[in-house]
Amino acid sequence: MKLRLGLGGRRRIKDDLEQRVLQRTQELADANRALEARVAEHQRAEALQAALFHLAQLATADLDEEEFYDRVHQEIGKLLHAENFFIGLVDTSSSTLTFPYYTDVVSGPHEARPFGLGLSEYVIATGPLLIDRAGLEAMSRSGLIDLETEESIPTCWLGVPLVVGDAVIGLVALQSYSASIAYSPTDQDLLSFVAIQIAISIYRRRSTAALSQAKLQLEQRVEERTRELRLLIAEYERVQEQLKHQVMHDALTGLASRSLLRDRLDRALGMLQRDPERRFALLYLDIDYFKKINDSLGHLNGDEFLKEIARRMQLCVRDPDVVARLSGDEFAVLLENITTPETAMSVANRLLQELRKPLQVAGKDLEPSASIGVAVCDGRYESIDSVLHDADAALYRSKEQGRNRCEMFDPTWA
Repeated sequence: MKLRLGLGGRRRIKDDLEQRVLQRTQELADANRALEARVAEHQRAEALQAALFHLAQLATADLDEEEFYDRVHQEIGKLLHAENFFIGLVDTSSSTLTFPYYTDVVSGPHEARPFGLGLSEYVIATGPLLIDRAGLEAMSRSGLIDLETEESIPTCWLGVPLVVGDAVIGLVALQSYSASIAYSPTDQDLLSFVAIQIAISIYRRRSTAALSQAKLQLEQRVEERTRELRLLIAEYERVQEQLKHQVMHDALTGLASRSLLRDRLDRALGMLQRDPERRFALLYLDIDYFKKINDSLGHLNGDEFLKEIARRMQLCVRDPDVVARLSGDEFAVLLENITTPETAMSVANRLLQELRKPLQVAGKDLEPSASIGVAVCDGRYESIDSVLHDADAALYRSKEQGRNRCEMFDPTWA
């Protein structure tokens, strides 16, 4: 005997089905937005890394001043909206502010001027400034700045000082005259980071120019200038080494950066191609529940915690192995030459034991732990990304299994 649903029953089934479809659609949309955000963040990081590399190259490129600043503007434009952009430099000999580069849709080039109450002078004196038109007018009314020195008032203004050592040598600034284009605190952080490399490049070009001038005068002032030239050369080399170290090492922990890790992975893969019997391993490591530690102790103490984690990790490896900080509480260890997979697991377990030791930060006793994923690499690996993928998959499995442990990648997982 067949059961027949009434009109109300069929309607409930239809409504329930539509509700499940809507719910699943929303879940897929949320997942897609999260994926897009991660992809966008990765792309921004790659764009920033490329810009820093190109800006570093400009320091020694055979360019005149106009072309140098134009190229700097182009690199900034790849990261931020930079239609209205300028660089101001401090001339300490005459107490003036010069503008070697100034491009703006509203106002023309700026001539050098004595220090006053302009926005540029405010940034040089106090630090980064992100402000809208209402904020500018409020600052003007309070006497902090004089808007009459500006040819036009932007809707949004972002300026960051250029600093070398303890000295502020100028600033870099962006302006918007459209309500649809407003800079954010994230943009300020990005511009501040890039400004470090711009300042170094300007300083290195100045050092090079000063060195050339000193050589021209060497015949007349041999004894006097010898010591100065040595100091300039030493400073030039120091800046070069500092730049190289900044690009290839993590600023907080001093560990290798992601760029240096990829470079060493590329070298390890090259050795595999020449010697198929060779083996190396990549360990991916996450600190368990670091966010809770960071939130409870504060970011400064969280940084001290990460420094100690980095120090402990270095105790567990030997040359030429590499310990790198990838981001936040994510680390990696490259073991360049191992005999068996057990060697890699032994190092991973040694890391776990070292990291489990009690740690005191800000007067609080902590018991840190970590999750580790291990990828042992042989001749079947042909790309860096495949190595990173498998190590990350192993780390994910380690977290799934309860954290505070290590897992080796198994091709059968796929």
